[in-house]
Amino acid sequence: MGRLFGRGARQNRGTGQSIDAERDALDENILKQIEDSKMVFPDENSTTLIRRPDEDVLIEREAALLKEVIHREVRGGSQGVSVPLGHGVRYRTGSFRGHNVVTGRTLEPEDTGILSLTSQRIVFVGHRKTVETALSKLISLDAYEDGLGLHISGRESVPLFRVRSAALLLNILNGVTSGEYTIMSERVRAAGTREKILRMFRQDPKPRTIEEMRIEDGGTPEDAVPEHLREVHAMVTAEVLSGFQRAADALTSEGLLTRSDDHYSLKQSAAEDTNN
Repeated sequence: MGRLFGRGARQNRGTGQSIDAERDALDENILKQIEDSKMVFPDENSTTLIRRPDEDVLIEREAALLKEVIHREVRGGSQGVSVPLGHGVRYRTGSFRGHNVVTGRTLEPEDTGILSLTSQRIVFVGHRKTVETALSKLISLDAYEDGLGLHISGRESVPLFRVRSAALLLNILNGVTSGEYTIMSERVRAAGTREKILRMFRQDPKPRTIEEMRIEDGGTPEDAVPEHLREVHAMVTAEVLSGFQRAADALTSEGLLTRSDDHYSLKQSAAEDTNN
């Protein structure tokens, strides 16, 4: 895989490592996690993109929209005669004939902005230009270490972008469009938690608290967590509990569960439907 530009070398004063190298290492770690799990977790809150219904933003990166600049020069010669006028002065008649010659081509930034890959589109929002295409209109991609080109159905030109860690973006794009990766959006996670709760009660209709649901789902009790990991464990647990709480309250609103104090139970009519 080639590169569009040479490598830069901005330094982090604290570590002495280049900033680009640190970012690349972080993206490589993210890429490995995605490849191992076959799951992509959207960032629900960071994007400024106005999302469409059921659209998830999968990854965003600063990018430059590039344009090809053709460099030319005029080459040629003159024709005519030189007539002496005396005293060292000469008068020249004739004409100059020349033609444009292409001396080189370079890629230069036309605009800078944010390149967003969503579950439905690729969108570049720059200061002056916007490029947007549905994933279904992509015909092929030109892949580079530091960028990508988009071949879009119905469009003659190929938008070319310089973007950091293009390999991560391309991997997510290929995995999502091929169906190899699952997008773990808030909706998908909520649906999964809902099914877990219903499965618990159908297997054993005993009342449960939200914490008991978490433990039954395989969560680690706080007293079993090593001291140095408890802060991280508390953050993760809070998010998991919040998900169980939202799902249990939704099931209660739908009439599938009942709640008494902190305990939830399977509603009798739902239990009878399960038994039948």
